[in-house]
Amino acid sequence: MLAFGVKAQTTAPDFTCIDDYGKLVHLYGILDNDQYAFLYFFIPNTEDQEGQFSQIVAETYYNYGANQDDVYFIGIDPTGDSLTADWWRVDYQVQGMPIIHAFTDGSNVHTICDAYGVQFFATVKLVAPDRRIIINDIWPIESTQHLIGEIDNAIAKFSMEIVVTE
Repeated sequence: MLAFGVKAQTTAPDFTCIDDYGKLVHLYGILDNDQYAFLYFFIPNTEDQEGQFSQIVAETYYNYGANQDDVYFIGIDPTGDSLTADWWRVDYQVQGMPIIHAFTDGSNVHTICDAYGVQFFATVKLVAPDRRIIINDIWPIESTQHLIGEIDNAIAKFSMEIVVTE
C-alpha cells in the first residue's frame, strides 16, 4: 500500500546550520540552486525497519548523484552527535551526505523537527525548488526502486504543475 501525501501549497520552513562536516546547510540556498531537498528525519538504528529504510535512503542518495544532481539529501537526527553520524555513514557507506544532529551549530534540530511536524521516525519530506513540500511522507518503502519511483513521480507531477501554471 502506498502511503505518501502531496501537499501542493505547503511551504517548507527554512533553516540554516552547520552540519557535522562543518559545512553550511541552508535549505533555501539549496532550493535556490534549483535542487530538490530530500529531508530524511531519522534515528540511526540497524536493528529494525528504520535500519532497512536507511539502507534504501543510502542507495537512493547515490542514485541521485550524491547531492551533485537534482536532489540534495540531508539527514536530520534529533538524538545523535558527530560520532553517531560517522557510524551511520560507515554502516551504510554514505559519504558526503550532510547530517544535522543535536549538536550541530546554528540550529536546534528539535526546532526543525517541530517546524516540519515530525513526531515519528523515519520520516521523509521532499521540497521543491519553489519551497513547496511535494512529498510529506512515504511509508512504507519496500525497496530502493520504490523510493526512486516515488521521488521521480513527485518531481514529474511538480514539473507538470509548473508547466500548466506558466
